[in-house]
Amino acid sequence: MVAARRDSASAGAERGGAPRVLERARPARSVAAKIAAAGGADDETAALLRELTLRHIGADVGRWCGLYEALGGHRGGLPELLAAPAVSQGSDDTLRPPVPRSVHHALGLLLEHAEPEHAAAALAALPERVTGLDADGDPGSTVEALLAG
Repeated sequence: MVAARRDSASAGAERGGAPRVLERARPARSVAAKIAAAGGADDETAALLRELTLRHIGADVGRWCGLYEALGGHRGGLPELLAAPAVSQGSDDTLRPPVPRSVHHALGLLLEHAEPEHAAAALAALPERVTGLDADGDPGSTVEALLAG
């Protein structure tokens, strides 16, 4: 019961603190859930997300794809990951384990706040296992479903 009150109090302290959550959330893939827990992306957070995507990714589809690949294993924060130099991605034939659902949520959050033409270019370039454009799997785990919902 004490732990529940402590968790509730800390969640309340974070409400309205979404910009701070964006800057401090670790690992980077957890940022979408932590922003939601802090009350959602307010105007300041949305502006920060737009600025981060525009400055570090823009319409560079290679960066969007590299971001998807990096989110699963990056232990640092999202701003740090976005500012890092692009890492060359493996070939599409490389067998990879499934990424945590939080990767899709974080990517969806960034796509939602990107310029529409940049998001469209990214969705066209991301692998179908990410976008779900032709997938037979669970549509709730795809970035397209997250953006639509």
